[in-house]
Amino acid sequence: MPIPVLEKTKYLGMIFVRKLSFIPHLHYFKEKCLKAINLLRVVAHTSWGADQQTLLHLYRSLIRSKLDYGCIAYGSARPFYLKILEPIHSHALRLCLGAFRTLPAVSLCVQSTEPPLALRRKKLYNTALSSVLIQITWHTMQFLIQSSKLSLKTSRAKLAHWALELKTTCRISALRRRMLYLQ
Repeated sequence: MPIPVLEKTKYLGMIFVRKLSFIPHLHYFKEKCLKAINLLRVVAHTSWGADQQTLLHLYRSLIRSKLDYGCIAYGSARPFYLKILEPIHSHALRLCLGAFRTLPAVSLCVQSTEPPLALRRKKLYNTALSSVLIQITWHTMQFLIQSSKLSLKTSRAKLAHWALELKTTCRISALRRRMLYLQ
């Protein structure tokens, strides 16, 4: 029996499309986050609602966690498509801060100490990338030590040398990431 070819499929909560445009996934996330915003709207009532810190905590746990999930995968979509999620972010922050609709989104981010979504995605991507690189180099070092037939003292000396090289490499890559981040 042949495997059917589908236009889109849902795997681990993410919707993958044949062309990897992630548009259906972004619309799905938008609908999901709108439900959480409605909950936030109820809790943020002006006369009996929660304070600003509680609302920001609810935002981080209900909405930002959904926006962060899978951002490494869907972050490769076109910037125009990623802007679908920007109104969700700014609307939730407006509710948390009790701000007017005319306040710019950048000001909302400053007042709430929340980074814009694009910067947040870059930070999460860099964190994931650095942890993968560290794991790869650690496994490589373990393999080299196990595969070499050198004495224990030589292996320890080589391990110390490789650890020093890895530390230097990580510092250089961290500096490169900072330079890319600042551009």
